[in-house]
This record gives sequence, structure tokens and C-alpha cells, in this order.
Amino acid sequence: AVQHALPPDEVEDRACLVSPKLLSQLNDKGRLSELVAPGSCLPRRVVAPAEVREAVRELGGLPVILKVSTAETTGGGAGNVLCRSDADVAAALARLGGVTRLVVERYVEGLRSYCMGAAVLADGSVAVLGGAQQVISEDGHFLANRLDPKAPPPPQAFESVRDVARRAADAGYRGIVGVDLAERADGRLAIFDLNFR
Repeated sequence: AVQHALPPDEVEDRACLVSPKLLSQLNDKGRLSELVAPGSCLPRRVVAPAEVREAVRELGGLPVILKVSTAETTGGGAGNVLCRSDADVAAALARLGGVTRLVVERYVEGLRSYCMGAAVLADGSVAVLGGAQQVISEDGHFLANRLDPKAPPPPQAFESVRDVARRAADAGYRGIVGVDLAERADGRLAIFDLNFR
């Protein structure tokens, strides 16, 4: 079992518990909407870098998060940039030069967010492991998780992670599933990141 898709000359596909191609597809930020229930994402567009500014306008303006959409391994938020101004967009595009596809996702201030976990077991069954509140910095970066007995994840968060894990299991995935989601002002949940490890 490997946590990330490795070059084929390092580990042969047949030696892997989960196909590297499937692992890449599941972790591609541009494919998130394929794995979550309709209406469960924040408003987003997957576009070429030259189309980012138009996508920002279509989404109602700034702020947005730009995310790299790639089959390559990403992690730790290195491929995500919070853009609050046109200058931020320009800097992000310069920093992410060479990328062919970007996710432009509406950023909503002040939402409470959670990191939920599940395991897809060897027989394809799903076990929800739990969740914690995320602590996010002002510039949109993950800082830590915390267990807050006064603000546990809402019950529907557990169903959301179970649904994503079930879809991945049906595609042949086995392993740990991380689901990052935010609680909107109206109480609905929005999934904004998936991690398959």
C-alpha cells in the first residue's frame, strides 16, 4: 500500500493495493464534484489558467481559493492559494505557472469547518472514524484540528463522509478517506476537499 501515486518505474501497478491511476483520480482536486452528492460542493469552476479571471467573475467575485487540479500528488495545502484581491490572483497564477488546470472555488468567510475521516476496509465496507473542527488561519491555511465538545461535527457530516467513502469503495478504493467540509450559514454542509491515503 502506498499513500501517493508513485512513478511507474518505482512501484508497478500490480504490486499496489489501490491502483495508482485510481489514487490519482480520487485525489485530483478538479474531480471533487464527481465524488460528492450533487449540491454538496462550494460553487467552483475547473478552468485553464487563462480563464481564471472569467471564472472569478462567474462565481460572483473575490475571494476565491485557487487549487491545482492534477493527477500528481499534492498535500499540505501547497497547491491552494486564497485570493482576496486581483494582485493575489496575479501572484497565484505566477506561482502556479506551468499548471494546466485550476479549480476556482468560492471562498466563504467565517464558516466552521471540519475534518472527517473514514476507512474503506478490505471487504469494501465503510467505517466512519470521526471528525474534528479545523482551525484555519486568516490567509486560508490549515493550522490544526481540535476536539471541541461544545461544537462537535453535525450529524450530517458523518453521513457525508460515509457517502464519499462508499463512492470511493465502489470504484475499488481501499484505505483512509479524509473529507474536509464547512457548515454554511443555513446549516447545510459543503465539501471542499478530499484526501485518499
